Amino acid sequence: MLPLYDDRPARRFPFATLLVIAVNAVVFFWQLHADVGHSVDIGSLVPTAHQPWHDALLHMATSMFLHAGWLHLI
Repeated sequence: MLPLYDDRPARRFPFATLLVIAVNAVVFFWQLHADVGHSVDIGSLVPTAHQPWHDALLHMATSMFLHAGWLHLI
């Protein structure tokens, strides 16, 4: 059974949720207009033995914003 609604009204506006949705959309449109191979190299998490730890953290944070297509974004 899926929770379709609840009885507790939200106390605050979901700014963080809308910000994450907006960032996902912006990165997706950037990815459409950029060279796909280059954008995947920049943003994806590709494990290697010779990657500095700060690059690995950056790639972990940016890999969640890459999308495979329109349906995946929606």
